[in-house]
Amino acid sequence: MKPYKVFILTLLTGLFISSLSHAQNRRTVQRRTAPANYMHSSGYKNEVGASTSYSEINSADGMTYFQLSATYKHLVARAMQVGGILEAAIVSGNGRSETLTGIIGTFTYNFNNSWNISNSLFVELGLGISNARMANSAARSEQAVTYLASLGKHFPLFDKIQYTPKVGFRKTGSLDMAIIIVPLNVSISF
Repeated sequence: MKPYKVFILTLLTGLFISSLSHAQNRRTVQRRTAPANYMHSSGYKNEVGASTSYSEINSADGMTYFQLSATYKHLVARAMQVGGILEAAIVSGNGRSETLTGIIGTFTYNFNNSWNISNSLFVELGLGISNARMANSAARSEQAVTYLASLGKHFPLFDKIQYTPKVGFRKTGSLDMAIIIVPLNVSISF
């Protein structure tokens, strides 16, 4: 056999054996995974809301309430927010009118069970202290414990802005339970 044929045959045999030994070496491929998005609405965990209209109908004492309120909520866990409501109400009825204030701590659960709550149905529970005019009281207003429960929905308007109407129930001190309707409520995420 000619020397160049021996060389080519040796080279082909070496390549064949090398390919077999290389095939037995298992290589693990590292897969890159995208980090989970643990933030609210495009990376925001805080929500500030303003309500320019808060209507409360209380059939027992014939009162009408117009309320301005500001809310703050912080996303603490998946679909859960804690925060508060600061409120000032103009109360009229039975020939009297006055301004009442209150502060309420809130817990909100969003039903989409996600970190992004910008398009979710939610339940809000609150407990706080409010100035209220009691039905059988001679004083103009008193501080009373306030409980509230409401159901609402986040509707995304822009990247950081949501429309968040809600309806629910509210109980303040010895007053009858009232239906609350918040039709004009806007929140901003940051």
